[in-house]
Amino acid sequence: MEMKKRCKDRRGFTIGEMMMAVLILVIITGLVAGGLPLAGRVYKQVVDSANAQLLLGSTMTLLRDELETAKSFPATSGTNEIQYTSTSTGYTTISWTTDDGICIAPYQQANDEGTVYTGTNYIRPLVSRAGANMNLHTEFTSWSYADGVFTITGLVVKRGDTILAGKKTDTLYIRSLVA
Repeated sequence: MEMKKRCKDRRGFTIGEMMMAVLILVIITGLVAGGLPLAGRVYKQVVDSANAQLLLGSTMTLLRDELETAKSFPATSGTNEIQYTSTSTGYTTISWTTDDGICIAPYQQANDEGTVYTGTNYIRPLVSRAGANMNLHTEFTSWSYADGVFTITGLVVKRGDTILAGKKTDTLYIRSLVA
């Protein structure tokens, strides 16, 4: 008897209530779907910033490790190329290019005719391409050497023309350990 009574009860949702529920569901779905691309862009920016900071720290450490053992220099200042004699690698050049960032290469001094031979076959990025994420590179604005201290200005990490880490006004000081 009770069962028949329940089956005859025709109460439920009206078409208007169902349409409102579907409308609310569509609005919520639209808001969530619209926020996903924004969340993806923010995530990419955070990851790029973290990678750039890591690359900048690695570059500073590798420059410090290399230049601490430098012992003689043909010049005492310059823009994008440092030539020196290292106790570990001999005659060496550190320079930067927009393709590979800061690179290191052994070089030879001038021969009898005055021609300087650079070891172009041995040029390697100071930080590997995998470490630089292949789309980030490091560079510096200028350098100088005086009283046993290297001063490297404008050490930055860039993607194209956009600076992701460091500032053009930042300065890195490296004391040479070789007298």
